Amino acid sequence: MKKVTRQFIPALLILLAHATAARASTEISPGILYQPGTQLTVSSYGIDLTVPRDWQAMLPQGAEALIMEPIGQVARMIVMAVANSDAQNIRELMSQPQPLDMMTQIVPRTPPVERGGLFSQQYEVQGNNPQNLVASAYGRLGSNRTAVFVIMLEPRNQNMLPALGQQFISSISFSAPQSAAAAGGGNIDWNQRLRGRTLTYRSTSNGMSITKSMNLCSDGRFSYTDSDSHNSSGATGDFSGYSKSGYTGRWQISGNQIHLSWDDGSRSQFTLSYRYVPEYDEWGTFVDDQRWFNNQNRVCN
Repeated sequence: MKKVTRQFIPALLILLAHATAARASTEISPGILYQPGTQLTVSSYGIDLTVPRDWQAMLPQGAEALIMEPIGQVARMIVMAVANSDAQNIRELMSQPQPLDMMTQIVPRTPPVERGGLFSQQYEVQGNNPQNLVASAYGRLGSNRTAVFVIMLEPRNQNMLPALGQQFISSISFSAPQSAAAAGGGNIDWNQRLRGRTLTYRSTSNGMSITKSMNLCSDGRFSYTDSDSHNSSGATGDFSGYSKSGYTGRWQISGNQIHLSWDDGSRSQFTLSYRYVPEYDEWGTFVDDQRWFNNQNRVCN
């Protein structure tokens, strides 16, 4: 069997909580602060989960870790999913030291223990640890061969997370994983994902920097800005320039199409997709063939 060398933190990390099939589910997206009770889906791994009461979660932009923290308390839960796994993969991953950041890692104290299909592990936190945190983890193999891991961090002697983490990991709902093409297609509720958000595109090349922003207000209005700047150096000295423009209109979603009706009477249509970005080992939102980041809207609700 091929040795597993993947680590907890660099892999796709997802929040783990109660799954409630009766509620509408939202595909996880970067930069969104999910409130208690939000049901989330990771289609590519076939996982459904819900943000529990008194907890919030966010997948930071450019990161792979969906972090969950309780409101008003010091604790953190991080969960990893690994596709095409088996019990041996789980044992190997839970037997390896794992980095939390550049200055801190968690080191297994003993081999993982398995009882009734649930794997558990205790860790020592080594390195920078000003809050005197202790670490533990659970692992479980889903019926779809997706392995999930809950990493739990809390102050020593608080002892809040082990019971909570076990309840979370036992309540995950598994289904058949979808391909990258399916995950980026019409199964995503783009209206729910983009309403009240800002789509931002950035590109830098040969001294030219381009930024485009589309603020999608909840009332159906939108504002669009684009700006560019450039710098160059030559025999005549340094040169820099900057320009900016802005427009408004109305927007609506139909399937995976976004339709823009500009105030000058013109219309535009773009195809939305959610794709894997190999060079960054992460998933992203695309408008036609350009990657745009789904950010917090600071212009309108």
